[in-house]
Amino acid sequence: MGLGFRDCDLSTVYNGVGVECFHPEPGGRAAVLEEFGIPPDHAVVVFLSAFLLPWKRPEIALDVCRILRERGVPFTLIMCGTGPLRAELETEARTLGIADALRWPGQYPQPHRLLQAATASLHTSVGEAFGNVLAEAMACGVPIVATRSGATPEVIDNYGNGLLVAPGPGEVPQLAAAVEKLIRDPRLSESMGIAGTARAQYEFPVKHSVRRTLDVCASLSSRVAGTAAARPPGEARVGPAQ
Repeated sequence: MGLGFRDCDLSTVYNGVGVECFHPEPGGRAAVLEEFGIPPDHAVVVFLSAFLLPWKRPEIALDVCRILRERGVPFTLIMCGTGPLRAELETEARTLGIADALRWPGQYPQPHRLLQAATASLHTSVGEAFGNVLAEAMACGVPIVATRSGATPEVIDNYGNGLLVAPGPGEVPQLAAAVEKLIRDPRLSESMGIAGTARAQYEFPVKHSVRRTLDVCASLSSRVAGTAAARPPGEARVGPAQ
């Protein structure tokens, strides 16, 4: 609106998710626990990212882990991603005394497999336009704990399919409390996961994004054609000189 557009001039088309790949798979948890050597009584928290960049704030996830460890919560965090922050983060994990609670798979080629084991997906980015990992986690039935920033509140319905925390002072303990809440309350986690899957399957399939994009293009084409037809004969057109 700040750019002078009217509501009727704007259309939102969300990124699409391959729901044929990202969906709940009963029995998928055991394979992930075995692959990463995770104790069967541990809740699994995932931090999905291709690159560990400053604006994704992965260090916040480490602070959340520290608090969970202090509270005696049995968990393992799988932190995906590569980049220059990786070595620094591993060093910080050792300093915090939580290195044994983390797994570092790098750019994991099959994130939908990891999500089958997850109790929660932790998302700490700020200013992100649309986090594909949010929709992917939802599609797999994983509730999300996220910082309320960027377009995240458009994807996450607070206490519907996840829990949102405002950025700023108190953010880290609130994120930790939200993750712990999902771990300690399996019924809440399950209900949020079901709600997330339902929304992802309804709103975020790739075919829906393609159809909405085509609808927007058709609408624009129709409006341009209508404007041209309404132009009085002989009216000068604005365009490059021929």
